[in-house]
Amino acid sequence: MIIAEINLKIIRENIRTLRKRLSKNVKICAVVKANAYSLGDVPISRAIERDVAMFAVAHLSEAKRLRENEIALPILLFGVCEDYKEALRLGLITSINSVAEIRELAKATKSQNSQAVCHIKVNTGLNRYGITTMWQLRKIIEIAIENGITVEGLYTHFAFEEDNLDRVDKQLERFKPFRKLYKKYFPKGIIHAACAGTAHYHPAQFDMVRVGKNLYGGYHGYKTAITIRAKIVAVQNIKKGEIVGYGGTFIAKNNMRVGIINCGYADIAHTSMSNNGYVLVNNKPCKILGRICMDSFMIDASEIDNAIGKEVLIIADKDPITLVEVVTTNKLVTCDLLCGFNFNRAKLIYKK
Repeated sequence: MIIAEINLKIIRENIRTLRKRLSKNVKICAVVKANAYSLGDVPISRAIERDVAMFAVAHLSEAKRLRENEIALPILLFGVCEDYKEALRLGLITSINSVAEIRELAKATKSQNSQAVCHIKVNTGLNRYGITTMWQLRKIIEIAIENGITVEGLYTHFAFEEDNLDRVDKQLERFKPFRKLYKKYFPKGIIHAACAGTAHYHPAQFDMVRVGKNLYGGYHGYKTAITIRAKIVAVQNIKKGEIVGYGGTFIAKNNMRVGIINCGYADIAHTSMSNNGYVLVNNKPCKILGRICMDSFMIDASEIDNAIGKEVLIIADKDPITLVEVVTTNKLVTCDLLCGFNFNRAKLIYKK
């Protein structure tokens, strides 16, 4: 059996670690889109609701699930809203990326006879969502004020992280006139720009930072909040020159013992781990051999006596299998690894 344990205590500890890196009074928006990067948006949101200022999601269905599970904290909806009436019913903060969108929101507020709150998105170089001209900002503010819509915030999104601050600074410079005009109308409004990879950069913190992977240990300086275990369920003793796995991508240089783990790319083990990285058995690093299979993968168990039935740690807060190390070793994007986890065949445990 595959066992995945999400440590909610470590997630809260990671939030405290982040706070130490923030300027005074900077709020935290916890990004729990994509089912909290596959780790479970409802249990995680419940666990940290008192520790953050708001949540952020990317689809109405995600926000609906949180509301149906009595998550009352403000929820920011990223991207383009597909149903403003539903967003109003759920009490969401919508993102406004164009003049056309604020007009649609205004129509919905009139038809629903309800109050609306929004954040305006500025495109400063990522070229995904957001306005690009000062005229658009003025027009959106004008329409919002005319229709009683609360423009609570203004934000942008960086294309780079702390390892490329020159490019971050260029985006901040483009953001500056938009911030200045916005604050003229809404001096108490929330400005936010920094996300996980730039949250420590003080010039980008403003009034709030948005973080996702930091919460789970997917960024340097944070603890891995997930432990994934499986077992060695079979052993093959192979001779020098024999192959392991599909395509024969691993060829044994010596006689060796191969352990087979009952976990594959349909579950937790990303295909990039093929012939790369390690797992821990009895605290001993064991190299992954050959291609990751759909339901299993193979390791070098030559140093493991009585291997069948032994527990295998695939990801944990230990060297060399922390989230950051797995991502670095396999040249992955953290969110790609996390969102690829599939717990349908695993026993999922939340540790409080």
